[in-house]
Amino acid sequence: MRRPCWLTQEHLIKWRELNSAQHFLKAEAAVRPLSQSLPQLVHHREQIMAHLLADLDAATAQLSLEPLLHLAAVLSRDLQRDYLPLLPGFVARVTQMLENGGSTQPDTMEHAFTALSTVFKHLSRCAVGLRRVAGEGGR
Repeated sequence: MRRPCWLTQEHLIKWRELNSAQHFLKAEAAVRPLSQSLPQLVHHREQIMAHLLADLDAATAQLSLEPLLHLAAVLSRDLQRDYLPLLPGFVARVTQMLENGGSTQPDTMEHAFTALSTVFKHLSRCAVGLRRVAGEGGR
């Protein structure tokens, strides 16, 4: 079997083998056909991110949080600048998850901050674009 050249697909395969939680399997089944090639990944980026973030709920999807957050973060490496429009929604959804009880669970906090740091690491080369997204571009 040939290895994919984009990390999102590689990590999707890895997590599918490691995680059988209901919320993850639902997201994986929706994302898999949209991410078979890098051009598909770019074209369907909003849909993919929506599927990955849909079930981020610390109370009901605890076993799915790590793979869903990890995949949403790894997507930033493959998309680079194309991820920038997705960034505010990702940060808002992670923040919402933490505000809705996730901040009381150490594992949830760890997964959230690991995902955020991964995104910012991959997007560090796009720092000018990040300033625009953050609203600092007009200063």
